Amino acid sequence: MRKLGIGKDGKKTDAKKIKEENKKGEPEKLDQKDISEHGKIATAIVSQLEKTSEKSDDESFSEFHKKKKIEADKLVDKYQPTLKKGINLDIKFESPKTDDKDGDVDFEVVIAP
Repeated sequence: MRKLGIGKDGKKTDAKKIKEENKKGEPEKLDQKDISEHGKIATAIVSQLEKTSEKSDDESFSEFHKKKKIEADKLVDKYQPTLKKGINLDIKFESPKTDDKDGDVDFEVVIAP
């Protein structure tokens, strides 16, 4: 298993490196085109994560939740490099226990400085 932002070989992914760099200095200015693009990215991520939103009969909810987090990590790795300097992409999940109560995986996509 891998941790958020850490590749299976233990090296930091590009997204993780970018996020660390973004902590330094001021974020780049955003225009309407950037804001619109962020909306498209967020929509694409939600769509992708919801595409495979049903767990199989042979996996526990906890396993399903972990699988969704790994999928989200891959999407962060894909989209973080497309954002301007100083802008981070985060996908935040509810705890597995909270999600298990209502039977689905709740998450929030955040694109912000």
